Amino acid sequence: TPGTPEFEAAAARIRSVLEAYKAKTTQLLEIGRAKPDMIAYKELRQDFPAVERHGHIPGVAVGQSFLGRGQLAMLGLHMQMMRGIMARWVGRDGWGVAGSGAGVQGRW
Repeated sequence: TPGTPEFEAAAARIRSVLEAYKAKTTQLLEIGRAKPDMIAYKELRQDFPAVERHGHIPGVAVGQSFLGRGQLAMLGLHMQMMRGIMARWVGRDGWGVAGSGAGVQGRW
């Protein structure tokens, strides 16, 4: 819950990850590299490993906006950079799917 010490500590970690990602993509853009988001993710994911989980990411507020798929990948929210829909086997509970689009009662 925002405002709690646990959330604020996790949010501080989220901010540091996103700041490192922004610095790396800016550096790559300045030297003219193509696909700086993908390169930055590939280079930084060892330094900032995302915790594989199903569900809410600690420190990320409900409704929080991100600037692109690279930021999402850095946080473990959408780690498949080349695919449109992310799915992960979550054990006996089945598949967890993050879709693109706004589904309402099964309609897309």
